[in-house]
Amino acid sequence: MVRTKKHGDDVYRYFRRREISDELIKKINGLTWEQAAKHLNVSIPGLFVFLEHARRVGKIKEVEVK
Repeated sequence: MVRTKKHGDDVYRYFRRREISDELIKKINGLTWEQAAKHLNVSIPGLFVFLEHARRVGKIKEVEVK
């Protein structure tokens, strides 16, 4: 479950602590949303947050939905 301010935790801080490595991005490349979320052990909304942070730090440029 993605924790939000509604539930008392800040999503940005939670995922900022998670490592965004090139190897991790390569592992989820080409997977469906559901498969990638399971691989990262997060929910699909959590995957969106993870990918947004990866985009902000310059690890990825765009995301294609399968």
